[in-house]
Amino acid sequence: YLLPAYPAMALLFAYASTRARSGSLAWLPLVLIAAGAGAVGLGLIPAAADLVLLAPYWPLTVFAALCILLALLIWRLPRIPGHLLAGAGVTLGIHGLIVSTGLYATYYGQNLATTLAAYESDGLAVTNAEYNAEINFLARLTTPVALTPDLPSLTAWAQSHPNGMIFGLVKENPLTAKPQQVFNYMGDDWGLWPAISLGSAP
Repeated sequence: YLLPAYPAMALLFAYASTRARSGSLAWLPLVLIAAGAGAVGLGLIPAAADLVLLAPYWPLTVFAALCILLALLIWRLPRIPGHLLAGAGVTLGIHGLIVSTGLYATYYGQNLATTLAAYESDGLAVTNAEYNAEINFLARLTTPVALTPDLPSLTAWAQSHPNGMIFGLVKENPLTAKPQQVFNYMGDDWGLWPAISLGSAP
């Protein structure tokens, strides 16, 4: 939904670039990013909390070196070419970080989506108290997912979809039966329960 705004934003930034004074401080944030990434990559700053997802940490050191190189190029190149190069370089560097660290496995939900898509014809229900169709797009679902955040609604759905599949956050569902399968997605465990397993719930 942001795509229609891109051309207008590009025109505004292009106009601002032609009106701006000479010189650029774009190298400064690159140096700051390099300092932070390099400190974590070299172990000078301990990786805690969400930073543990960046393991292994050597890609951070490579990313820091890339930012330093881009900062030097911005300093030497004309303003607009330098900014374009820096933007493209940082974008590619971030993609490289995602692919080469634990971020990729954490946010890769295709395995969960593919498994759920196989049960779409029999019916799918989600037990999350809040569900924003996180899986619908990944699985290319064409039928609605039933929202069943409590046991009564889940029971009613299971009775009308005996071959269906229930899914949701393991930590947030009314079922006590062990999930048939568990997938880690976005840092949380998502479980799958066949509708017939509802008999194991209290």
